[in-house]
Amino acid sequence: MPFKDGDDQPLNAAGIAARAAMVEQAGLDGVWIQDSMIPGVMRPEPLLWLLPAAAATTNIEIGTSIFIVPLRHPVDLAQRFLTLRALTNDRFTAGVGAGSSKPSHDTMGVDFHDRFRLLHEEMDTIRRLCDGETVGAANLDPWPSVKGGPRFVIGAWHSETSLRRAVTEYDGWMCSAGRTNLETMAEAIKRYRDLGGKRAMVSTCPLDFSAPTQRMGDDDPFNLMCDPKEAGRRLERLAALGFDDVLLVKRDHTGRTKMFETDLDADEIRQVRELLPRDETRPWHEERAPRAQAAAVSATGARPRGQDSFDRRITSVTLNGEGKVTSVGGDFGVRSRASAIIDIQNGAHTYHMETGGRRIDVVVTQHDGRRQLSALDGQDGPDALPGLPATAATEGAAQ
Repeated sequence: MPFKDGDDQPLNAAGIAARAAMVEQAGLDGVWIQDSMIPGVMRPEPLLWLLPAAAATTNIEIGTSIFIVPLRHPVDLAQRFLTLRALTNDRFTAGVGAGSSKPSHDTMGVDFHDRFRLLHEEMDTIRRLCDGETVGAANLDPWPSVKGGPRFVIGAWHSETSLRRAVTEYDGWMCSAGRTNLETMAEAIKRYRDLGGKRAMVSTCPLDFSAPTQRMGDDDPFNLMCDPKEAGRRLERLAALGFDDVLLVKRDHTGRTKMFETDLDADEIRQVRELLPRDETRPWHEERAPRAQAAAVSATGARPRGQDSFDRRITSVTLNGEGKVTSVGGDFGVRSRASAIIDIQNGAHTYHMETGGRRIDVVVTQHDGRRQLSALDGQDGPDALPGLPATAATEGAAQ
């Protein structure tokens, strides 16, 4: 859902309603909105923005992708989630996450490095309140029709812990196309399905049919910045991997309008609908599986990670036959090359080596159109990470 109209003015309630109705009439499946608190960038409050969209539609899903839970109070959020479930007749899905932008957390005075602990603790409080439990002094006494709260989908990149939580504690998993490539998504969804995961979603997928069509490699961020025929092929690749939903963001490849501010076009929406056959199933028609208690999962479900931290020290690497790094290891466990690259680019973690008592930062570089891990000022070139114990690559070694 865009934030502005074609005249660069913020949408009012009538404008939001009109565009949501246009999406529903075209036969698409939902209207979603992003959350952000980045300084100097105006973003609307997501749940308020969704209200006119919900009122103007009857059958499509209404959702957040994602709502940054650690930036709000859990009791307040539980009440708002229950309210939106009632107002949408159970069409609301809360995509939630820890957030990946440090400035947003700084705005609210929240420790960025503590965001995952806060997410899991606060989601436990929110679920319990939605179930009608008393948490501290709070008891929301939900109406029977909304008790249990909305569907909760966790937005996460690809970590083992997040994927396990998505399976045992949530109604689905959502990754971001804007900062993730096909290689990483393929690796993550395989592990998610192997763990028993159900609904899998791709969010923040840029769309512009007027953009010049360029080759998109498996190592490039996934996008639909191309002609409709090529866009259909790319969506078919996601479907073949096993993804159920793709949340699109209209982009302007010329840069005249900002992301999330490019208005919707009725003809382009109809073209989107024609890219793939329609799926008539609805998430709110499916029976929800019981959620495991968060405390039990963190105690037994997550794979131990040793002394993991924001700044990760690499102590070993796995190489392929060409001497290229396929995974890196340390106290944090083992990460594939693609996963480590995403960690660095998204600011989720920093990586470094120590050789001869000296710290060497590991960075992402581009070589022959392929993103690679490089030791800053290394002698042996990209992807070598010299001076570390190395083993030959084996199938499925990296997580």
